[in-house]
Amino acid sequence: MLGPGLRLWPAAWRRFINALGLINYAVSLGDAGPLVPDQAGITHRVYGGAGRARFGIEEDLLCIAVGLEDAADLLADIDQAPKPF
Repeated sequence: MLGPGLRLWPAAWRRFINALGLINYAVSLGDAGPLVPDQAGITHRVYGGAGRARFGIEEDLLCIAVGLEDAADLLADIDQAPKPF
């Protein structure tokens, strides 16, 4: 996870996520492939801002759920994307 405390602009996250080729932006973890779910906006939205803060889910938390791909391929995909930090 790339996480709490980075305080990044949403546009920077979007550029990073959109540049990924192997890792897909997705709503849920219902696949064997690598995903980037939106923790604050989708999967934990029901808790509201204060509830997410109590659980340590910051608005700028980016979770990358890995699938069955080779680790070197995943790292190469992340390395080629523009870094938001």
